Amino acid sequence: TDDRIPAVRKYRYKVISVSSDGEGGDTFTDLYILGPELSVPYECSFETEEVTDTWKIIDHNEDNLTWEREYYSTLLGYVMQYPFTLTQHADDWLVSHAVVLEPGITYKLSFDVQTVGDNNIRCVLGKEPSAEGMNRILQEYENLVCEEWETRSVEFTVDDPGSYYMGFQLYSLPRNALIDLTHIKLEAVMANDLAAVSLNGHTDPVAGTSYPYRFAVLNKGQNAQSRYRLCLMNELDKDTLAILESEETILPGETKDFVLSW
Repeated sequence: TDDRIPAVRKYRYKVISVSSDGEGGDTFTDLYILGPELSVPYECSFETEEVTDTWKIIDHNEDNLTWEREYYSTLLGYVMQYPFTLTQHADDWLVSHAVVLEPGITYKLSFDVQTVGDNNIRCVLGKEPSAEGMNRILQEYENLVCEEWETRSVEFTVDDPGSYYMGFQLYSLPRNALIDLTHIKLEAVMANDLAAVSLNGHTDPVAGTSYPYRFAVLNKGQNAQSRYRLCLMNELDKDTLAILESEETILPGETKDFVLSW
């Protein structure tokens, strides 16, 4: 193992033959994705070529039609896209660099997806970055149709600590439609995890005047939450300005809106 590699990207090695008579010819290896293992939380939107190069693309059926990085104008960002084809079936993989996972932790793999028609795709996990090594199916989506951008996710655990690879296998039939993937995230899921995901209100209040502040609260945990406290705080000195206590149930994955006056 070469532990001198500073960053995750594609590398190749130059191999020089050496004998008692001196150096001979040289050659280069294939490109390999090498570098430090990823850690959780992890997020990828393919924003640069360097980031995209940390993912391995496998054209398993060797038809020269596979995943490509494309700019998506309505997102103002990049996606990994598999193009439309009338005649060829897909068997194409998109595999991450190695990420360290631990038993006893629930992980959530999520991604944003859009299609123009239906596709078959699997979320997979494995110990080797190859079609054969990606042998644990986390979630299977058959005839997936997402005319608008949707976020899909799956939760999973591992039995043994170590390095794993996460990825996607597209196995659509001929006449499959376009499919785009981006905003891939891997995060640990806690039992209880409420998060304020947005806050809107008056930013220049006048003394003696009350203003409404609107919160959106997302339950990112595994348990439903029914007793909690929302606090409006001063960003500069972290003083608590107002408190709202609620017993309204928020289910896992659910977002609810609240209004707090101050």
